[in-house]
Amino acid sequence: MVAAYADGRVALTRGQPRYNALEDATTWRMRSQEITLDAAPACVVLFERGRFLVTAADQVYGYEPADKFAELTLLGQVAAPGGEVRVAHELIGRGSAIVGTEDGTISRWLLQPVQ
Repeated sequence: MVAAYADGRVALTRGQPRYNALEDATTWRMRSQEITLDAAPACVVLFERGRFLVTAADQVYGYEPADKFAELTLLGQVAAPGGEVRVAHELIGRGSAIVGTEDGTISRWLLQPVQ
């Protein structure tokens, strides 16, 4: 789960199940990771394995969680063509999203690490 706050914070919370065979019960270990952006986040798109895309003003950021619930890793930051981002939504496929900006520009984004 990912949540965005008006003060610029974005928090990713992930759960890890643990099965206890003696009690025949599953418990969840919850961990949160947080980043702070310079501007209030407008849109957040969560992908599999905790990767997510977040927009703030005209910037699009891609993040992924590091192993063992360590800090979030910035995959990249790019200015969206067309100004401030108004809407973002996941498309079918791994790490693919569509982003719409204030001037009506629509672009497709693929969340990949920058090499």
